Amino acid sequence: MPKRCPRCNSRIEDPRALVCPVCDYSLRLPLVGMAGGVLVAGGLFSFLYALFADELWVEIVTGGIAVITVGMVAILVAGLILGKARRA
Repeated sequence: MPKRCPRCNSRIEDPRALVCPVCDYSLRLPLVGMAGGVLVAGGLFSFLYALFADELWVEIVTGGIAVITVGMVAILVAGLILGKARRA
């Protein structure tokens, strides 16, 4: 965690802060956002796998759609958490 904001160079007292208290710059991504990114990547990988699967490709594609949906919801929640931190 940086001790100073990369954008405005102000000092950050709380090492767990998500945003800079002065300029609202996002300092780090919440863990739920990182997990959402991994889920979206996994869902896209399942689509690639379904291209080469001989059987069960409908189940693989359906599972990929479900995983991508959950990942996108997790990324949305991370955005809401960052928005709440900016308003505080």
